Amino acid sequence: SLKKVTTGTLLLEYSDNGKGLPDTFSLSSISSLGLKLVSAIVRRHKGTFSISGKEGVRISIELPIEDTDVRSEDAD
Repeated sequence: SLKKVTTGTLLLEYSDNGKGLPDTFSLSSISSLGLKLVSAIVRRHKGTFSISGKEGVRISIELPIEDTDVRSEDAD
């Protein structure tokens, strides 16, 4: 899902009900190119990035935005 959670913050969340992540998983030691790219992009834009999951995976990305960057859902 993608939503504006507060003035100036955009939240992107992904979750599934798969087998989850290994107990040894750590964002600081990721080897996946895709996760490294996402982490770098989020850091560059001064956002936050978290991954968790024992039964399934949940990924949350919060990015600061200008209010004019996102149109209201009520807009045409």
